[in-house]
Amino acid sequence: MLDFEFEIIDENTINLRYQYGGEWLTFNLFLREGDWILHPFQGILLQNREMCRLVVTELLQNKTFHMMLAKQHIPLSSVRSSVDLGQPAAPAYDSGDRGDRGDRRRNQPQDEISDFIQEHSLESIVELELELLGRRKALYSEILQRMFMDGVNPSDEEFMAIQNIVRIYSDAMNRLSGDSESSNQDSRRRW
Repeated sequence: MLDFEFEIIDENTINLRYQYGGEWLTFNLFLREGDWILHPFQGILLQNREMCRLVVTELLQNKTFHMMLAKQHIPLSSVRSSVDLGQPAAPAYDSGDRGDRGDRRRNQPQDEISDFIQEHSLESIVELELELLGRRKALYSEILQRMFMDGVNPSDEEFMAIQNIVRIYSDAMNRLSGDSESSNQDSRRRW
């Protein structure tokens, strides 16, 4: 049984599925500033850096993944993760006898959200989300085209539902683009 699947969206974007622990996990591999960025989609990976590190480390050692990269002329050395995969810092507890909970809390490693904020600018987050929305919109647009070519009437309930999904993705992209342009000036203040 194959534990790795991929779909080439365009010359700069590849969607990946990798089976880990009996579950299929979805990633996106996209070109940005000369590096290929491997980005996980599941919350289980985005919210748990240790789990993400395990899965990505194993994926980067997968021979089928290596062959896909080779066939697409992507050097393994140019693949980067959008999630920091560095080893987590060990908790540094106060060695005093006070048992002060405030000191212990201050010495805990930063949580994943803080790490994400430090590692990404608002502009890069918006860019990632726009790319994701654009791929989803393109997928559903292609489904609409195929439905139409197969003779499904545009007044058909399923056709209209898919058309509504495309419209929602378009609206979301427009809103996100508009919001990002208006907030670029004060993005540093918010972060």
